[in-house]
Amino acid sequence: MKELFRRKSLLIVEADRLKAIGSQSGARAVYAEAAGIETRIAQKLRERGDREFYINAFSAASCWLEARRYDAAAAALNELRNVELPEAVDAEIEQTLGKVRRQQQPISAIRLLSSRREFAACSYPGPGDGQDASGTGPRWRGRPELAAALAA
Repeated sequence: MKELFRRKSLLIVEADRLKAIGSQSGARAVYAEAAGIETRIAQKLRERGDREFYINAFSAASCWLEARRYDAAAAALNELRNVELPEAVDAEIEQTLGKVRRQQQPISAIRLLSSRREFAACSYPGPGDGQDASGTGPRWRGRPELAAALAA
């Protein structure tokens, strides 16, 4: 168990460092790895009957949020909603769930638009020259807000 705590702590520090230097994709990957370890720690603590397991479970949700894995963050937070916790923790869970829902909205809009026939050929922004197998074309050039939302 000590090794899991040590590893997740090192990963979170590394993810924070990567985020600080502007390596967003690298940071997201490391946050996701840390979230998986936090989840395992929380499960093991809960199995042992440790009432403080929710601290690691909430940390896992926070790491999933940093990794932009909103579905995983929401699932972790929703699982905590089913546990009797201190009132302040419940309030923090609800506040964080609200943040997750707000972050999911742009992604949902892109999925909806991509299901429309006029945008169906566009999987993500690219030069539209057919050379990079991106499947993009002039539709993205005419809709910079879609390209920006997807790149975010």
